[in-house]
Amino acid sequence: MTPLVKVFTGLEVLLGDFFDWEGNLLTKNGQLVSRWRQMEPENYKVIFNIKKREFEAKAYQWWSISMKLYALMLTMKMKK
Repeated sequence: MTPLVKVFTGLEVLLGDFFDWEGNLLTKNGQLVSRWRQMEPENYKVIFNIKKREFEAKAYQWWSISMKLYALMLTMKMKK
């Protein structure tokens, strides 16, 4: 056998092993992805409620700060 034939034979074996490995990986990952897709909609409500509370807390903080600044501006204006 020539060296080139040996290289191509080795590459064919490696490629075959790779496709076998990839097939097994896709099967396992396919199950994982399928389970993930089932879990996703189930948890949307929880995730949205968590994000809503975070947003409300941040909005309250900014509202509180802005009202304090507004009150400070009014007291400064009345002092003039």
